[in-house]
Amino acid sequence: MKSFLSTFLFMAVTFIVRAQQTSKLNNNASILTCGNLMFTVPAGWSLEANGENYALMLPPRYNNPQRWVNIAIFKGGISSGNIETDFNNSWERFLGKYTKYQEPFLIKEKSIKGYDIVRGGTNVRKGNDMPLYAHLWVAKVKDKLETIIVFANNINDFDITVNTEIKLFWAKLQFKNLPEAATQNYTLNGNGIQGLYTGLQSGITLNGEVAKNISFLIIYSDGKLKSANKLPDNGFNNFDREVDREVNAGYWGEYDVEKRIVVFDKNNQRRTVGFNYQPSKVIYNEYACTKIPSVDGLNLSGIYTADNTKTAVDAFGHEPTITFSKDGRFEDNTALYYVKNYDAMFKNPGSGKYTINNFTIDLLYDDGRGSASFPLITWDVTTNSSILIGEQILLKK
Repeated sequence: MKSFLSTFLFMAVTFIVRAQQTSKLNNNASILTCGNLMFTVPAGWSLEANGENYALMLPPRYNNPQRWVNIAIFKGGISSGNIETDFNNSWERFLGKYTKYQEPFLIKEKSIKGYDIVRGGTNVRKGNDMPLYAHLWVAKVKDKLETIIVFANNINDFDITVNTEIKLFWAKLQFKNLPEAATQNYTLNGNGIQGLYTGLQSGITLNGEVAKNISFLIIYSDGKLKSANKLPDNGFNNFDREVDREVNAGYWGEYDVEKRIVVFDKNNQRRTVGFNYQPSKVIYNEYACTKIPSVDGLNLSGIYTADNTKTAVDAFGHEPTITFSKDGRFEDNTALYYVKNYDAMFKNPGSGKYTINNFTIDLLYDDGRGSASFPLITWDVTTNSSILIGEQILLKK
């Protein structure tokens, strides 16, 4: 059987479905180079090489082997000088022998790293074969052109607006002709405006009612701000701010204390929000947000419950709790099941050591399963009567 890439390069669409079932190389964490583009293969993905071009096969979507996604990465060339022309030329070169159901709607974007992107997709087919969904990305990095195509057999899987795995992969791309950005783990503790803020904002429920929801402002001293309804899944110690700005660009803004505004400018779609800094709080979009106290070196003590209802007790056979001691020990009795982290191995009860800093709790388990990290905040460092781990508020018993 031909490889995915060789099959695709010869425009033989009948083998694309089969290609996702095989891989020539095992994925690893090393940096690979395709022309001027550099990338790493995410864990769980498979890699296939054909000369200087590559194909990546993602794990089946939602564990359904019938829903596959492949990514073709091609060695770049020289830009024509006009990125829309580049897009059309690339489409004709790589997809010209396929029938389009409709013209792809072009989306123009600019990476925070400074290069331009045009992307667009539609469903395509060859002859009487089953239709595929193709999404073409063209990036103009200085005078060089980079081309990536995503194929899927389900229309909901190929677009980065709904497939966050692809979006995160794209955000981590590096280029030879751009200086490689160093990963910076920005801390949030310090004096002045820098820090983590929380408040209540109005939202609309599915039945049209107005509800108050906890929201967060992540504010850095260099003028960057993120508005979010949740904190990073694994806390801030290994939080790559620049990747998050690429992936979640619509939630990142630049604040100006003197002008009292935050400017959000995703792809030239500018909007402003009111912003008034008052020590210990900010007024953001007319809502008051209070600065959360630092948790560096915090030692918790006591038993915390995640859910003391009869329903929870009946489901687990006990009340889901977690116990912390001042000597840096913890014992989880199913409370962490509620943190909404996707790593199932840490949803099982266990015990070990904990450390807290930079609004993050790091847990190292005694049984050898490894470590887990979650965001952590407390509203009162004196009593710690309620804490938030992940997305779950835990109440002290």
